[in-house]
Amino acid sequence: MSDLLTAPRGELIQLIYELTERIEILESELARVKAEKDNRDNNHPQTKTPSWIKLNKKPKKKTVRKKKDAAYVRKKETPTERIFHTAQNCSNCGEILLGKSTVAYMRQVIDIPVTPYTVTEHVVCRRWCLKCHKQIAPTVDLSDSVLGKKRIGINLAVSIATMRDRLRLPLGMIKAYLKLFHSLALSEGEIVKILDTVSKKGKPHYENLLEQIRKSESVHADETGGRQNGVNGYFWSFSTKNIHYLMYRKSRGKTVVEEIVGTDSEKFNGVLTTDFYAAYNTYAGFHQRCWIHFLRDIHELKETYKKHPPLNKWAQKIQRLY
Repeated sequence: MSDLLTAPRGELIQLIYELTERIEILESELARVKAEKDNRDNNHPQTKTPSWIKLNKKPKKKTVRKKKDAAYVRKKETPTERIFHTAQNCSNCGEILLGKSTVAYMRQVIDIPVTPYTVTEHVVCRRWCLKCHKQIAPTVDLSDSVLGKKRIGINLAVSIATMRDRLRLPLGMIKAYLKLFHSLALSEGEIVKILDTVSKKGKPHYENLLEQIRKSESVHADETGGRQNGVNGYFWSFSTKNIHYLMYRKSRGKTVVEEIVGTDSEKFNGVLTTDFYAAYNTYAGFHQRCWIHFLRDIHELKETYKKHPPLNKWAQKIQRLY
């Protein structure tokens, strides 16, 4: 800096001319670079990424997967049949002299057979007793394999009852299933008779369930509408943790509640859990109302009376208690 201050005037003028010429050269070079960039942008336009498109995040570092105590896959079944496959000749050269077979892999195929129905005919023969001079025939007990005195076997009766009770299939669907998968033609009337016989066989067990319900410490009760033979009625449910007692009545009144749990402790001495339907009010014992119905009613009250401080304060206390 001291040289510029002491330099002669002629040298300073010469330096100014040199710097001015260098600036002009740099400005022309900068203009050329900008022109080339604009040309590339016009030939290859780059659109701006829309705001609704999320850019890919940087890949996270791979972490060692924690080993599980058990594999959550379908376990292999115990095979009912094994079929071995082994090569008879080499697939490369065709040689038939091969060594001892070893297991390469195993693959299971799970399937159910579609088989026609079977008919077992029991032929009871009689014989002549040379001493008593009478015809003797054996007593055959088929109670473990047939339903009553009919020709319907136990497995067939159980299948029909399961389709009707558990799967809630109509009689026509049960009839079609038996015909389609087992080539068995049964009329709807015969299916009804089978179901009636099964219900009579299971009546003692059904009544035993009611006795267990009444001896329980707590019972949950509910009812819903349903139709039987085109007539409106109601399904009543009384259940514990392990027992479910279902019944059908044409009434939705308190008489059904009195029939099952009574009005006081003469039939049931536990806690009855129900919703707020008035028919359950006939039970005078310990009564637990449904929390969900209770909270739902409180919510409707708050919606109806939005500006009611005492109601809102009370509702908050109920929420904290819940």
